Amino acid sequence: MRKFNVTGTCYPDEHYMVDLTSRIAAIRKMVDGGDYFTINRSWQYGKTTTLFALEQALKDDYLCLSMDFQGLGDSSFASEEAFCRTFLSLADTSLKINGLGRNERNKWAGHNIKSIPDLGEHLQEMAENKQVVLMIDEVDRASNIRVFLKFLGMLRSQYLSRRRIKPAFKSVILVGVSDISTIKLKMISEGIYEKNESEGEQISPWNIAAAFNVDMAFSPADIVSMLEDYEREHHSGMNKGKIAERIYFYTSGYPFMVSSICKIIDEKPLAWDENGVNEAAKIFTRTPCTLFTSLSKNLYAYPKLAEIVYNTLIGGIDYSYTEMDIDIRLGAMYGVLKATADRKVMVCNVIFETVMEELFMTQNEIKNTTDIYTGEKSIFIKTNGDLDMQMVIERFCVFLKSEYRAKDSEFIERNCRLIFLCFLRGIINGAGNYAVEPETRNFSRMDIQVFYNKKVYVMELKIWHGPKKEDAALDQLTSYLSAQNLKEGYLLSFIDGNSAPHEIRTREHKGCTIYEAVAAFGDK
Repeated sequence: MRKFNVTGTCYPDEHYMVDLTSRIAAIRKMVDGGDYFTINRSWQYGKTTTLFALEQALKDDYLCLSMDFQGLGDSSFASEEAFCRTFLSLADTSLKINGLGRNERNKWAGHNIKSIPDLGEHLQEMAENKQVVLMIDEVDRASNIRVFLKFLGMLRSQYLSRRRIKPAFKSVILVGVSDISTIKLKMISEGIYEKNESEGEQISPWNIAAAFNVDMAFSPADIVSMLEDYEREHHSGMNKGKIAERIYFYTSGYPFMVSSICKIIDEKPLAWDENGVNEAAKIFTRTPCTLFTSLSKNLYAYPKLAEIVYNTLIGGIDYSYTEMDIDIRLGAMYGVLKATADRKVMVCNVIFETVMEELFMTQNEIKNTTDIYTGEKSIFIKTNGDLDMQMVIERFCVFLKSEYRAKDSEFIERNCRLIFLCFLRGIINGAGNYAVEPETRNFSRMDIQVFYNKKVYVMELKIWHGPKKEDAALDQLTSYLSAQNLKEGYLLSFIDGNSAPHEIRTREHKGCTIYEAVAAFGDK
């Protein structure tokens, strides 16, 4: 029986697949044009699956040398001769898969090749009457090794001389997480590479690479195509459009996340509806996996990146998205950050946001104080099992007033969202979950959806800036509620002062019922 592909393998007959036809056609166009390029995407982003599908599309017109550097030991890169021997061995395996006989493969073997220049000449000779495409997967394994940089330099030299001498490869595709074009910069900054005088100012071994602008994320329509594949076998009767939109809300089309949520729904099993997606997303974010481990590792390894993520998620600070900033570029390379339509930094998807918020909570001392106020969970649950969000907010206001003082005002303004999420998590942990609406995250406001007992609660958090701003916040909240076909919402504001400007109250606003509270702190 077929499954959802969460392993990174590339066997379409074993998995429910998104239709990759348009993506492969776009990449094929680059190959036909003779482009050399890299496919840099984060872990488990469907790179290997895409490469396999591309090879199948090219094999009738090109000879594909497809190889994988994953698993190669250090001895493979110990010297030029060792690298040449490894490269030609991998090439032989690929040629065999492509159906070349032993005699033809022996010509490619190049037993006496001991240097990168000799390898380049040999490959040119072998490809003289052929159209050869080189594909290297998991190229990160070699990206910070000098001998591989020399190999890239040889490819670059052939490419630049292509008007005079036919290069060995029609097209070269390097696939991995790291950005090869800036690898020397990274190596120099880490102290593991020193430029030779002959290199001058040219420190990129891959500045010939064409821009790779093919969107590899799954759109809602892509997700629908995978669900249709599933439905042909299972006939669940799901509303594919709504399910796809809900999955996209959490994942922004991150392939591994999309497949993982579908896999959880299928195997638990959960209902193929929006509540089922919500539950699957909760389970997924709380299940350890290498993707989340890598995410945490990178936040620890790059403190400035962690600061940007924290300020974007919790502080509501807007950063301009510029690839000139090495930390923003690293965040994009690792799949953590992306640009909004107006070129501001945002976290790539709700799943990553939730995982990183959880990480920040565990690192913060807030939890120890919230436990005192959220220990008795039953007071927050109604007799029908629904969450009593009004009680949650009332108790939170008591907590904030009791635990924080005027000296904490700067901390509160910077961390008020995190404080509330810590408080909320202590109540719903294990039984519900939440998601922050990415498009409403800024310093002035944040919209949160809370999912509990198959019910959705929408609330807005903001800093109190007077009655006029409060009315604007009500307008924003009711607009958001209407878009979600909901009639009830919650507005929670924070104010640095001895008392709130008004009591907790319920208001009717533009056809919606809004429960409104201002959480005051300080002892002026």
